[in-house]
Amino acid sequence: MGCPDFSPDGEEAFFGRLYDVELTKYSDTIKDETEKAQKQYNIFLGLEDISHEWEAINLTVIPHKKSTGQGYMKIGKTDPILASLEKHMM
Repeated sequence: MGCPDFSPDGEEAFFGRLYDVELTKYSDTIKDETEKAQKQYNIFLGLEDISHEWEAINLTVIPHKKSTGQGYMKIGKTDPILASLEKHMM
C-alpha cells in the first residue's frame, strides 16, 4: 500500500491537491504516525529535562571511614541524588 508520488515542496502542494492524490485514504496511518511522533517527542523533552537536572548535581566523593587506607570511597550528601532518582523514575 503506497502513497502516490507527492512532493510537499512542489508547486502543486496546496490543500486541494491533497484530495486529488487521495491522501484522505491514508488518514488513519497519518494519524497513527503523528501520535507516535508526538509520544517520541515528549520522551525526548523529558530526557532533556532529566539531563539538564543531572548536569547541575555535584557529586561529592569522600573516603569511606571504614576503608582503613584501602582506598574505598563513598558519595557524600546523597539527598539531592535520591530526590532526582525518585523524581525521574519511569
